[in-house]
Amino acid sequence: MTIQKKIQSFCKKNDFDLENKSILIATSGGVDSMILIDILSKIDSIKKIGIAHCNFSLREKESNEDEEFIKNYAQDNKHGNNIPFHSIKFNTKQIAEEEQKSIQLIARELRYDFFEKISHQNNYDFVATAHHLSDSLETSIYHLSKGTGIAGIRGILPKRNISTKNNLVQIVRPLLCLTKEEIKNYANKNNLKWREDASNQTQKYQRNFIRHSIIPLLQKINPDTEKTFSDTSERLRNMENLLQFHVKEFEKTILIKEDKSSSIQVSEINKLIEPLLIISEFLKKKGFSYKQVKQILEQLENNTQEKTKTFISKSHILYTEKKDWILVYQNKLINKNKEFLINIDFNKNESFIFQNQENKIKLNFKKCNPKEIDFKSEAMYLNLDKLEFPLKLRKWKNGDKFIPLGMKNKKNIGNFLTDLKIPIYQRNFVYVLVSKNEIIWVGIIENNKVTGLRINNNFKLNKFTQNAVKVD
Repeated sequence: MTIQKKIQSFCKKNDFDLENKSILIATSGGVDSMILIDILSKIDSIKKIGIAHCNFSLREKESNEDEEFIKNYAQDNKHGNNIPFHSIKFNTKQIAEEEQKSIQLIARELRYDFFEKISHQNNYDFVATAHHLSDSLETSIYHLSKGTGIAGIRGILPKRNISTKNNLVQIVRPLLCLTKEEIKNYANKNNLKWREDASNQTQKYQRNFIRHSIIPLLQKINPDTEKTFSDTSERLRNMENLLQFHVKEFEKTILIKEDKSSSIQVSEINKLIEPLLIISEFLKKKGFSYKQVKQILEQLENNTQEKTKTFISKSHILYTEKKDWILVYQNKLINKNKEFLINIDFNKNESFIFQNQENKIKLNFKKCNPKEIDFKSEAMYLNLDKLEFPLKLRKWKNGDKFIPLGMKNKKNIGNFLTDLKIPIYQRNFVYVLVSKNEIIWVGIIENNKVTGLRINNNFKLNKFTQNAVKVD
């Protein structure tokens, strides 16, 4: 079987048939990407190919020479056709410093944003990268040495969608069926030219150490280590698919989704066949580490949960209680230091609606005659004569105090919420209204719905009140 046939067969098997497709080839100028161009150029059933190159300006003169080499190849190659060439140059170090990210991470983001843009503008179906079987084995060993799950040890996926700023880009890896040795043999046999990156030879980089030192030792045990890994990787991908099926079933049947949170019944978790495996995979998508998930489940197994415990990831907060877990998306929680000013001139308007659509906050104010108030309604009424504008609306903070209606002394709002049995997770949506540094109202505002909890006793209506304001 020719290499072209082998690659076509591999692509079909992994659900990205190349026939009649337009393919953008990500090209560095190294041997891997140059043989990818050469092989795909020889497959007649491919509709068209294009070349994309990112110059990250990390190797000074050599980076520019790489770009010029690929550009010249696109214009003058042995296939006798002018291949569309798309390139871009970045000051990667400067961008990484400005965005406070690692060079590796920012280069990845820049690369895929560029690929997505070019693909969209030129109607390419796939972006093909030159990752091969040896790369996949290196990736698996690297992750295994650091500690990982199925997704880490199964190696590089043949096909995946990657999110960019604007859209998804579909990445395919046609060379994953070939070893590095097969690639070099093909390049030499076909007299291909390529650029060498000297950094690939130094063992100060961990992946290079795996490539040059670890894999040769494994090949002494099994000369076909790489090809054996190909079968292992396929089996692990199938296992991963099975695991993801169970995670999706968990999300459909056990997870109760609400607007800003999701709840999980502890009794249902105990019914799972492998709780640690399924819960860790589910919570991994929410930014939680395997170590955190073990801590969460250990208290469940030991039945030691008494008080609400909080676990935090970069994107979510998980509150665990004896009967339920509550998962809240952090981006939907407003910064506790954020304040909204509410200035109302009741001489001009009898009513006023404060609304912040971004954070789904809505609060109604209506001037009332104290003699006409319906105290049976859920609305709360404040003595308008005592208020000073502008009012401030903000999240409650630790240390906040006020005098709840019916009491004489100040009470810590945290203790007040505990007395009312407000769940820990719901306290993220507790707000206070402030007039001249004094808290006058405490309530819950969630998804534009207002639940008043209590007003300050000093601002209640009395027989001398001339004007009142309804808050709901």
